[in-house]
Amino acid sequence: MLLEKSRNELLQEKDYPMAIVFAAMAVESELSRLYGKWKEIECIMPGREFNREECETELRSFISIDRKIEGVSKFLVGSGIDDFVGSRPELEERASKYFRSVRVGSLASDFQKQLFWPRNSVLHWGDVKYSYDDAAKCFTFAELGLHIFRAMDGHRRATLP
Repeated sequence: MLLEKSRNELLQEKDYPMAIVFAAMAVESELSRLYGKWKEIECIMPGREFNREECETELRSFISIDRKIEGVSKFLVGSGIDDFVGSRPELEERASKYFRSVRVGSLASDFQKQLFWPRNSVLHWGDVKYSYDDAAKCFTFAELGLHIFRAMDGHRRATLP
């Protein structure tokens, strides 16, 4: 839903800073959603009660978005985002073929710089000088991120006993 809002801001409203904000929100929200989903599933199996506040505290403890990407990746698939993408040729090809500024080997950092730093510039500094090309790049990065995290979710689901 947030990515669609980003698309609307990009293509219809032509509000490029908001398109950037919604693109980054889509990725961060998906990270949080998947982390919470699998934390809750872990509680169901042994019959413990899921504590949403505790889960949110854990997410905040990652401090920066690159650490959050790595931490959630490790939680979901047992390895970092680079190892996961590198072990799947279709994901590696998608990341490296279409994104020159994204490198398998530094994906979390690249997402931080290419998607979240522009978002921070809008939200924290009021920078509204972004162009269509800037916003379209962020939107495409967000699409890639969502694709990767959904693949991780599918992997985790496939490994359930």
